[in-house]
Amino acid sequence: MAVQACVLPGGGVLGALSVGALLKYFERFPHRRFDYISGISTGALSGGVLAQGRTANAQMLQVELLEDVYRSIRWNRQIYTGATFPPIQLLNLVLHGSFYNPKGLKRLIAKHIDRNTLCEGVPFSCGTAEWETGAYVEWQGCDDDILTGILASASMPGFFPLVRSRRGDFHHCDGGVRNVAPLKAAVKWLAAQEDQEKELWLFATGPLGVRQMPRNTKSKGLKVISRSLEFLVNQIYRHDLSLLAQRNFQPGYSFIRCNIVLPTKHYVSALDFDPDVIAEMLEDGYNLPVHAITAPADLQRLGIID
Repeated sequence: MAVQACVLPGGGVLGALSVGALLKYFERFPHRRFDYISGISTGALSGGVLAQGRTANAQMLQVELLEDVYRSIRWNRQIYTGATFPPIQLLNLVLHGSFYNPKGLKRLIAKHIDRNTLCEGVPFSCGTAEWETGAYVEWQGCDDDILTGILASASMPGFFPLVRSRRGDFHHCDGGVRNVAPLKAAVKWLAAQEDQEKELWLFATGPLGVRQMPRNTKSKGLKVISRSLEFLVNQIYRHDLSLLAQRNFQPGYSFIRCNIVLPTKHYVSALDFDPDVIAEMLEDGYNLPVHAITAPADLQRLGIID
């Protein structure tokens, strides 16, 4: 049986798509576990929960826990608090460095991820961006401050405060601004597993393409920032996927079978934790198709390369 790595990208509430897809995965493969898990942003939270399971059955139970967590969310205030009036939001940004306070997110991380249990689980990593230097920083499941890393990985700059770390007294934020899907860490780990078949699963949280808007659409405030980030993130996403997929077709590299669970439509804002939308995304994620990347033509078919 192949060794398997799981990659969970960011996307806020869109992480419910990944959870729905993971439910389907363990229904199809009840005796297969992920041997390595990497996550970023909301994927760092989901990945940290999932990696606490050492067996296939334990990981399936962790995914069911994630489903329960998402279904228990009734409003945004369970994840973050803050003003909704734009002038007050701007004032919060100036005075406190962010629009919102993610105290609900902090509680979720503390409640559902235990550092010792995570260290005893399967290998796990998440990523952040170091604010002062711009460097991408990778955190491991056995790090003493891994819970800080998971919170920082889910803290989109401007929306949530920067997270201070004991690592050189730097501040950290959402690694998704540098690395939308932490594919490199998973590929590196798989490549080190000699004389074994290798398989990578990417549970994407959005289509490979920018959401289309009506002509002459006017946006203000947060919508402008959100739209700009959408352009940036999509380009990074496509670039990383292209490098990963093309790697298999170059001499000198061990073959890694790639499976991409890919949404077919765009959803609401990543910070809109509406229970009806969450339920829809869990169901949609469960029904998403799996795309196997076995030849360059698959890259073209999915629009990863021209």
